[in-house]
Amino acid sequence: MTLSIHTGLHGVHPCLSIKGSCNQRDLEPLVRAFKEILPKVRHSLYLRLSEVPYMDSAALGVLISNFNDLLRQNRRLVILEPSKEVRRLLSTTSLDKIVPIE
Repeated sequence: MTLSIHTGLHGVHPCLSIKGSCNQRDLEPLVRAFKEILPKVRHSLYLRLSEVPYMDSAALGVLISNFNDLLRQNRRLVILEPSKEVRRLLSTTSLDKIVPIE
């Protein structure tokens, strides 16, 4: 499944909705999407992952890097509706204890 990324809003907050497997070969669109949306984030960036059946460590690294960038600027990244597989990955890596999940 090809990775597709849609930019929208979750309430008043910017939201990236990702569809497809997030892996090393598809990192460029993910990195570009974060780079384009980060200047628009005032408080929170939502990342909808309900249609992500798989995420590898490289994609997880992009997520963590952007989480840390936002945190340093007193902003936050919120994971929205993670798929069962992504939720399991977040739990296994204990990221579910640091990154807000809704």
